[in-house]
Amino acid sequence: MGIRAAFGLLTLCMALAVYLGVGSGADANRVYAMPVSEVNHLIDEIDLPEIIFANHKVRHWRENDKLSVWALQNDAGKETFRLTATTATDKKGSLVTVAVLPPNNDKRDEVKKMLDDNPAFADLYGSALAEQIDAKLRNRLFSIANISRPMARVSLRAAPQILQMRKSIDEEYARKAQDDRERYDRLYKSQ
Repeated sequence: MGIRAAFGLLTLCMALAVYLGVGSGADANRVYAMPVSEVNHLIDEIDLPEIIFANHKVRHWRENDKLSVWALQNDAGKETFRLTATTATDKKGSLVTVAVLPPNNDKRDEVKKMLDDNPAFADLYGSALAEQIDAKLRNRLFSIANISRPMARVSLRAAPQILQMRKSIDEEYARKAQDDRERYDRLYKSQ
């Protein structure tokens, strides 16, 4: 799926979710009625949902018997932030907890501040990972409706920037149209 198609689908789903008032953020802590070893095995088989992480290269590894890590990377291969899934034994089975963390590099403090200042983004990424894990462990498809509220919060937070981009595009279009009109007027008058 291309980036434009993913963004279009994402926007459509967010608009429908907000309009219909459905969905919620995926809980960061979930319990599954299966042994931790089986949960770990299934978690390590998942890919991050393309609808949310289409622009990122991802490197996955198992840190230890409790921690699975996904490092999201930019085009240059530098880690931008991490997603983790921690497993633990619970009375009812296995507890899985997801987290969004800054990278383990020189940008750590900068990304931590960005995540702290923009909790909606961290919520969206964490909810998407939790939903992907839940879908895998319950043997069902990923449900965009289950992350619709975090998606809507990100969209609402980004609305001013989107409006500013739209305004800039409109102003550039108007400027070019004016330049074209002036050029045609000069050509017409010169004949």
